Amino acid sequence: MGTFSLPVVQIGSVSMDGTEPVLILGPCVIESEDFIWSVAEKLGAMAQQHGWRWIFKASYDKANR
Repeated sequence: MGTFSLPVVQIGSVSMDGTEPVLILGPCVIESEDFIWSVAEKLGAMAQQHGWRWIFKASYDKANR
């Protein structure tokens, strides 16, 4: 049986190759610019503290989740 390799996907500075988990974090919908920056900063601090690899995601419209 042959071997295969998983494709590597690059999003910003995060490479996803299937060897380590990558968390996709963020609120369901952007309520305001202040809110979204506050959430992103808090998640970033938590990710750095715990060594998580992560991507921030939020929808601009509730129907777009």
